[in-house]
Amino acid sequence: MDDSATKVEAQGWIQKLAGYLDRAYSGANKQSLATADVDSYAEKNFPMPTQSALKLLPTRLLPSGPLYELLEGFRMDLDFTDGKFPIENEADIQLYASRVASTVGELCLWLTFHHSATSLSEDEKTRLIQAATTMGYALQYVNIARDIQVDAEMGRVYLPTDWLREENLAPQDILNNPKQPKAETLRQKLLDLAFRKYEESRYTMNLLPSEVRGPLIVAVEGYMEIGRVLREKSGVPSNTKRGQATVPRSRRLWVAWKNLNTS
Repeated sequence: MDDSATKVEAQGWIQKLAGYLDRAYSGANKQSLATADVDSYAEKNFPMPTQSALKLLPTRLLPSGPLYELLEGFRMDLDFTDGKFPIENEADIQLYASRVASTVGELCLWLTFHHSATSLSEDEKTRLIQAATTMGYALQYVNIARDIQVDAEMGRVYLPTDWLREENLAPQDILNNPKQPKAETLRQKLLDLAFRKYEESRYTMNLLPSEVRGPLIVAVEGYMEIGRVLREKSGVPSNTKRGQATVPRSRRLWVAWKNLNTS
C-alpha cells in the first residue's frame, strides 16, 4: 500500500482485497480455495504477481477475522494524511500492532495447527493464540522503535501523541527532527513496553509443536535482538542505515544457534 501514488489509489487496493476476501469466505467458497468466482475476481482486479499470491493463500485453512483486521491496519496507515496522527495513546498503538502483527502470528499458528503431527488441546491452542497476539505487540513496537526516522520521512509518527505531550513535543517536532534526544527517550519507553509484552508471551511459545518451535523462536528472538541493540546504544546507534539499527551477522548467528539448541 505504501507504494501507491495517492491515498485514493491505496484505498482502492484495500477495497479490492476486501472484495477478494468477501468472495473467498462466502457460501460454498468456505469449502474450496479455487472457485471460478474467486479466480475471475483476482484476474480482473490484480496484477499477475498479486494473483499468484492470492491463489496460494489457503483461505480454507484460515479464519477470516485476522485477514480483515490486517486490512484495517493498512487503513490506519492511510490515516497519516492532512496533518493527522491517529496514534493518540497506548491503546491506539496496541490496536495498530494487533492489526498488522498479531494477525500474522495468529494466521501462522492456524497453519501450524493444521499441518503439525502434534496433538494440541484446545486450551493449549487458545494459550498459543493469545501469546501470538501479545508477541505481535512486542515485535511491532520494536519495529516502530527502530523506524522512527524512516517513518518520519514518510510523514508518520507512530509514537503515541500523549507520550509526546509528556515531553512537550508534538508529532511535527518528530517529523522535523527524529534524531533529537527526546525522541530517543520515547524510543526507550516503547522498547520497555515491547520487552514487557515479550516476557508475557515468550514462555508460552514452548508449547509449540517441536517441528516448528525452534525456527519460530529463532525468528522472534532475531527480531527482539534489534530491540536489544537499540537498548544498548546511547542515542541513535552508529551502525544504522537511515536510523535503523542493525544486528551484526555474528550476533545473529549466535542468537540462532543458542535458541535452536535450547528449544
